[in-house]
Amino acid sequence: MIRVRWVGIWTVALIGYWFAGCRPQLEREVLLIFAAASLTDVMHEMEAQFETLHSEVDVVVSVGASSLLTRQIEQGAPADVLLSASPVWTGYLDNRFRLRAPARPLVSNHLVVIGQDEVAPLGSLADLKRFERIALADPAHVPAGQYARDGLEQAGLWTDLAEQIVPMLDVRAVVAAVQTGAAPVGIVYASDVRAASGVHVLLDWPEQFAPDIRYTVAVPVTAPHPEHAEAFVAFIRAAEREVVWQRFGFGPRDEVRP
Repeated sequence: MIRVRWVGIWTVALIGYWFAGCRPQLEREVLLIFAAASLTDVMHEMEAQFETLHSEVDVVVSVGASSLLTRQIEQGAPADVLLSASPVWTGYLDNRFRLRAPARPLVSNHLVVIGQDEVAPLGSLADLKRFERIALADPAHVPAGQYARDGLEQAGLWTDLAEQIVPMLDVRAVVAAVQTGAAPVGIVYASDVRAASGVHVLLDWPEQFAPDIRYTVAVPVTAPHPEHAEAFVAFIRAAEREVVWQRFGFGPRDEVRP
């Protein structure tokens, strides 16, 4: 039976990891995956499928902002795999010789503006000016917020909207803020809307202002279980898994611009 253990910070996952080392040898090997918060839903399915094929492995997933997860790996968190919403953060580790091999491309994504069901669709990004609060993942640290800022800057709107921005921990916090009415609108990845109730897409991000959103995956040099880590990376990047990624709202990696 699959044991799903989802945690938001690596310290909790690490406790489970330490205890796993004290279990009888017949217990499964714990594979600790750090994944961007926007990957939460798809990782549930990837975890289940991988464990079906690898009964000796117990996958534990910790989700959060890519920047936070990267810093935790840098500080010694025993992650076997990092799935980042931006190549900036896997590049950060690679530049510090913290990866076993260069990061590999994974999937693509795009931005959308969301609001509660009763909010009318927007005609353009300029319509954001009429809202007093715009929920956004922290543009100083979180890839989703950085991508959104880049897109708004390309549209010439960032300066006009800066005072209305409400920075959030990650994209899931943005969705929650809109769901609860804490903010009337928010900017998230298209994939975040698939499983979100009470919100809908107000505007697909205009192509001419669209940032290049690329997810990458890497195995840290300190990964406790490198063989199974590499097997997991190969599994989620396999052609057979493309339909899963697409079902959860992600685009294929071959659409990513160089």
